[in-house]
Amino acid sequence: MTNEQLLAELKKAGITTDTTGGLLTVEQYNKFITSAVAMDTFMNKIRVERNIGTSRELNLMGVNSRILRAAGETNTFADGDLSAVNTSKKTLVPKKVRLARDISLDELHQNIEGSGLEETINNLFATQFANDLMDLGINGKVATDPADPDYLFLKIIDGWLVKMAADPDKHFYSRGDSRDWKGIVFSAIIKKMPEKFLNLPGLSFFVGRNVDDEYRDQLGERITSLGDVMIQTNPPTTFKGYPVERLPFLPDGAVLFTVPTNLAVGFGRDMSVFRFVNGRKDVVEYTTYASVDFNHVETDKLVYCL
Repeated sequence: MTNEQLLAELKKAGITTDTTGGLLTVEQYNKFITSAVAMDTFMNKIRVERNIGTSRELNLMGVNSRILRAAGETNTFADGDLSAVNTSKKTLVPKKVRLARDISLDELHQNIEGSGLEETINNLFATQFANDLMDLGINGKVATDPADPDYLFLKIIDGWLVKMAADPDKHFYSRGDSRDWKGIVFSAIIKKMPEKFLNLPGLSFFVGRNVDDEYRDQLGERITSLGDVMIQTNPPTTFKGYPVERLPFLPDGAVLFTVPTNLAVGFGRDMSVFRFVNGRKDVVEYTTYASVDFNHVETDKLVYCL
């Protein structure tokens, strides 16, 4: 197929040689975000906030423990005896980001004659957007050293780990040099969690690849049927009943102990996609603009370890 024939096919598929694009409709916006979130199993479990203007508070109400009192006509309560409702004041302030990708005309040609072109392109962008989003959500750090080879990516915005570290009420366990997950670290992390949250549905340990492998090896050291299973297969693991799940992009040695819905990602109201056929480079240039932010919702429902 010549370039002229290919451009004719692209035109039939809705892609012209003109620069096109702009703000997505509400339907397109929601479809793109839904597709991106669905691409990642962890992001599919966390709290997703959409259509944020300037900012949005992650409001959450709770109450203190041990607020029951004996009833009786003679009982009186001083102001200090009453337990006020606690509210979370974490905020999402999305920052504009850009995702650019060139798709070769040959690649488009193959997809034109195969599956639907628009769906193929949307899936490509949704997959890349989801991967970068999870990486940025975990590792984003505005104060990244400019010498870091990934400086331009990491400095975009502060992710969950940075915001956890800056939280004055955080529950943090420093493991030092210990990598004894089975004997020391996981138990110490559990002790940091307020007792009233230890039965939360979905409460889990989230770890990186090396921690997951090392914990499995430590379980495999036991001369039991469980030890044999850990060596021979790759079953789901738990610690004292809590799932231990692998979380891609989490730094080596870091552990999060929380429920996934206690982590939030927020998307700004506007999203735009631009497209330009660059014949000289033999590519179609796609550029997506969006805005995003990350935060945890309730400090008491989260323990992190480094």
